[in-house]
Amino acid sequence: MQNPNGGYGTWELARTYPWMEVCSQFLLDLTTIAS
Repeated sequence: MQNPNGGYGTWELARTYPWMEVCSQFLLDLTTIAS
């Protein structure tokens, strides 16, 4: 994982949104790409 102080986009997302929502959306995207 990137350094939080570097202003990494994904880290900002993780801080802003609930982990469950982020993980769920990520898994949904993976499933969509796979099919």
